[in-house]
Amino acid sequence: MKENKSCWEYLGIEPTADKEEIRKAYFTRLPYFHPEENPEGFKDLRKAMEEALMQAGEIENDQEDGLRAAEMLGGEEIQGLLKAAEELYQDYSCRIQPEKWAELIQHPACRDLETQSQAGMALLGFLMDHFHLPAPCLVVLNDYFGWTGEEGLADQFPEGYIEYLFDQIEGEEDFRYDLVKPGMGIDCEKYCQAYFDLRSAINQKDKETADQILETLKGVKLYHPDMEVLKIRHTLMHQGKEEEAFRLAERLYQEDGQNPTARYFFARTALNYQKSEVEDETLSKLINELVSSDPEDCNYMVLLGNYLRHVGDLASALNAYQEADRLYGEKWEYIESLIQDTAKDLAFQMENGEYGDIENWNLAHICYMGGIYNRVVELLSETDPPKEKEMSWLFMMARSCYELKDYEKAATYRRNIWDLLAPEERPLELYLDLAEAYDLSGQKDQAQEFYDKAIADFPEEREPLFKKAELLLENSRKQEALELCRRMLKIGFEPEAFHMYLEILVDLEQYQEAREKAEHLFAQGFESATSRYQYAKALRKLKEWEKAEAVLKDLLEKTGGAPVVYQEYAGLCSDTDRTEEALKLIDQAIAGQDTATRQFIRGGYLHDLERYEEEAALYLTLMKQGADGYYIHFRLGQAYEEMERYEEAEGCYRKSVGLNPEAFRIWDYLGDVLQNQGKWEEAAEAYRTGADGGDVQAARDLCRILKRLYRTEEAAEEARLRISRDPDDPILFSIYAKILSRQENYDEARKCYGRYMELKPSQTAYAYKEIALLYEKEKDYGKAEEYFRKAIEESPEDAVYWQAIGKHFFKEQKDPEKALSYLEKAMELGDERTYGWMLLGELYNALGRSGEARKCYEKSLKNYQKKLQENPKNCCTYEGIADVLFHLGRLDEAEEIARQGIARQNWAFTCNKCVCYEGYEDLSKIEEKRGNYEKALEYMEIAGQNSTTGFYPKEIARLKEIVKNL
Repeated sequence: MKENKSCWEYLGIEPTADKEEIRKAYFTRLPYFHPEENPEGFKDLRKAMEEALMQAGEIENDQEDGLRAAEMLGGEEIQGLLKAAEELYQDYSCRIQPEKWAELIQHPACRDLETQSQAGMALLGFLMDHFHLPAPCLVVLNDYFGWTGEEGLADQFPEGYIEYLFDQIEGEEDFRYDLVKPGMGIDCEKYCQAYFDLRSAINQKDKETADQILETLKGVKLYHPDMEVLKIRHTLMHQGKEEEAFRLAERLYQEDGQNPTARYFFARTALNYQKSEVEDETLSKLINELVSSDPEDCNYMVLLGNYLRHVGDLASALNAYQEADRLYGEKWEYIESLIQDTAKDLAFQMENGEYGDIENWNLAHICYMGGIYNRVVELLSETDPPKEKEMSWLFMMARSCYELKDYEKAATYRRNIWDLLAPEERPLELYLDLAEAYDLSGQKDQAQEFYDKAIADFPEEREPLFKKAELLLENSRKQEALELCRRMLKIGFEPEAFHMYLEILVDLEQYQEAREKAEHLFAQGFESATSRYQYAKALRKLKEWEKAEAVLKDLLEKTGGAPVVYQEYAGLCSDTDRTEEALKLIDQAIAGQDTATRQFIRGGYLHDLERYEEEAALYLTLMKQGADGYYIHFRLGQAYEEMERYEEAEGCYRKSVGLNPEAFRIWDYLGDVLQNQGKWEEAAEAYRTGADGGDVQAARDLCRILKRLYRTEEAAEEARLRISRDPDDPILFSIYAKILSRQENYDEARKCYGRYMELKPSQTAYAYKEIALLYEKEKDYGKAEEYFRKAIEESPEDAVYWQAIGKHFFKEQKDPEKALSYLEKAMELGDERTYGWMLLGELYNALGRSGEARKCYEKSLKNYQKKLQENPKNCCTYEGIADVLFHLGRLDEAEEIARQGIARQNWAFTCNKCVCYEGYEDLSKIEEKRGNYEKALEYMEIAGQNSTTGFYPKEIARLKEIVKNL
């Protein structure tokens, strides 16, 4: 078993003392399994079962496989039988002799009627791990115990094991054990196992494993014909080794020429190797003898077809291939390609008169088999089919039109077939083909109708459910498709249906269910890269980062670095703030398969890393390669906006909405860059277009800009309109409250904040603070203080609310002593505060504590500078720095930073006005401090013209008086 994996994890159950539950779990994990195809996995699972049984206290044994099986059944006699079987099996010379097994069943446990049945079951259990045994030996045991006639064995043993055992008993021996003898200097058991391992690798087309096994066999001095057959088969898997395969087969034919397999590979490789110099007459005789010896062997019939084609008898070759196809009974692309290639060549000869005059019908039939569908349509269109051939005519026309992508005609012909057949004669394939033709011709309703008919008439078939689910997914009807997947999985597990099921669950954001269903499947032993991928996506969305990452790393290794896995892994790294890693991973995904989606994802990571120049260059490159959708112009506009290239960003956004006027979210971005350029009216109209289209952010920004432009009545009207359309948006209520406050409609403003709290309970403390400020404006200080305290009670650890009440006592009630404790508490809770430290400094100054005041100003400046580094575009931060520098007496620096803030005034979308009036106030204070009263008055008047408070008229009057008296 895998390291660190318990027997219970292997079986997919919780620890239990119920041996029936343990066995059931074991058999569930091995529904179809041949022990020779994966012997290690087979043994691991059996070992897990046995360890579970031991831990459950159900058995006591000495850990020998046979004894374990015996103790499950019980009885000293059975134990004695299995000890004897183990001894016989370990003696290779005796093991392969049927008569020795005939002697074994003389054991009393086999002869006693009370234990005979248990003995047979015990030996079946024993043979699960001891299956390197000649078929005649198994026949001896079966003749006595009658296993092949006993019902219900698959309920007690893995179905694949029983199937394998019966094949050996009823079929021909496929490995001659008697040619391997002790004393040859080889380990007989390992050699037998190497044979089965090699055969399994070749059957699975695993060239690498086959090469490794053959490498280990190089030192073995044994020429075994059956092993040589595998070597020939392995050599035939490699192009360009035709001569090597022929030489191996030539020697095999010389050494084992009476064996049909040796004769078959000799003829086959001789045909493949054109320089073999084996005469056609010899090949003809050899191949015909093989066909005569077993006319039901599909491989012999293909070989005959190959020979006939080799000698130029295409018509006979085609008949042989068709017979091989009938004998095989299932779809085999190799035979289908032989039929098509031969028919195509035969049709060419017929068209060129090599077979004399040919009826259109016969020529059409050969062209149909050769895939020459355009010619089939031409020939059949000229032919009126006789009544007895009408159905064949329709089938060929339907298939030909389908292959020529004339789906509407294909649907018409298939419907004619449907109408000609009685309901009980219509095969499932016809339902599905007809539905598919309707689907591809755009007739979706008819397609669904026939899928529904198939589901009703074939309720136990999964395929119509699957096809209808695909059709529903094309039309984004995911929930309905999900229900069909559930129905499919109730009929029986099918990997493709389960993959669709998981994918839909993830798309519908039902991540927990996707996780649980995937883990349940894995516990049953069924895993695939597709299911693991969807599992990882669900884990990622559930924020189970570590587990998702482990799955994705494993998938990368197992898939050899599938681009889609790199892409998902990149997304996980982005989610966990590892954007540099995400960028590297998406680059690996792009290296595997370059797609526009992955390039856009890469652009997003560059954006997150603030590498805007590279991001813009990426989009421009995509545009040169032909990308011209609205989305790429939008993304390029975002990059330009971040680089403060607003005119170029505006051009991109205008191009984007020109290509897709209904991309209403982009109208909001356009409004932003218009604001950045001071184009207020244009910005308002852009926001209005976005808001009318239903974009809530555009609605918010429209109300804000109208408020900033002091179009208060219009702003209030828009706010009411937008709230009526989106009554559950808390931000709109907050904006409307501020507009109402400007209108001095304080009662209605408070109601808005009440609704805001209902919609956004997490912001209750903020709403209380805003209500307090409304009472403050009304000079109702009692109510103001009440709501400031409510804000503190709601969020006692938030410095904002302690600062607000402190400012209220300091600035409004002019009570610095009362304000002190609140502001000190605020700074204790919020060491990172900016304005709060300056406010406390002003308070200390008012109390005559200038030293402490200066420390507060310096702390405020330090925090402002840190904030500026984080966001150098915020004009309010510049204004705050200017104010604190003024308090520190650093006037030149204060002036410079104030002007920088004013230069960025267009970027502060939530300010009361479009002009940074507080920045002009700072300039006024600086000039007054310098003694430049006229300049100070000029700046204060600008501030007053754009302010919304009663502070400025008083200051303007004061400065005018000073200037007047100069």
